[in-house]
Order: sequence, then structure tokens, then C-alpha cells
Amino acid sequence: MTTCEKLVAELGHELDLELAPGTDGTTEIAVEGRLTLIKPDATGESATIYTIVAMADGSHDQEMMRSALSINLFGLKTLGGHLGMYLDAYIYSRIEPLADLTAEALADKLVAFARVANEIAEKLKSGGPSPQEETQNEPLPLSAFMRA
Repeated sequence: MTTCEKLVAELGHELDLELAPGTDGTTEIAVEGRLTLIKPDATGESATIYTIVAMADGSHDQEMMRSALSINLFGLKTLGGHLGMYLDAYIYSRIEPLADLTAEALADKLVAFARVANEIAEKLKSGGPSPQEETQNEPLPLSAFMRA
């Protein structure tokens, strides 16, 4: 049994839920009202956690794309996660190392992930941060753009 399988089983036990991975190893769980998926990597030692945060509907796709790019910049508004598209779905994802995690710690990470996903969904739905919000933020220091 991999680390991911053990943690998901422990989490299910803690929450009194029957959590079982599907045939591809992905587990679905509702967190903070949001369907969240946990897909282990090939070793089961880390997992991609992801959810759909919005659907492109043709009515304001350009504004949504601009918002998505702004939200995704440097991972600053995604807790280091990623916002991307697959077909018409905007998907928020984050890779989580699972070594040394407890079921409780995984639950905390899932709740934090879902809360950020809900914030992203609201920003995409509303067309992103207002120009006033964007100008109220302090400019990023040059060090924010540099990585070692």
C-alpha cells in the first residue's frame, strides 16, 4: 500500500467516510462544498490535488483568461499551486508531498486548498480583481521575480 493509499484510508476512517480510489487511483472527496480530487503520482509518495474552479462559457472568456493569468502569476494567489485549462475547464491544482503527513495534516491541506479554490472561483466569476484592488497592492520587489 502506498503512502497516498494509506493516508486516504486513514482520512476516510477519521471522517467516517468510505473513501476509495477509482480504477486510475484518483480519490474524489467534497471539501468546503467543492469536489476535490487526489491523484497519486506513480510512486504514491506525492499527489496532485485538483478541482475545477470555473468553466469557459463564451460570454466573457477574455476577462476570465486575463484573471486566470493574473491569479496564476508566480503562484502568489494560488498557495504555490497552478491554474490551467483543460478543454473549457479552469482547473486549480497543487502537488503535495505526502511523506510524514498524518491524515489530520492532509485534511488541513485539503481544506486550505478548497478555500483557495473557492476564492479563485469567485475571482474568475467576477472577472478578477478590480483595477482598484490591483493598484492598492504594493509593487513586488525585484527579488520576487528571481529564483535561485
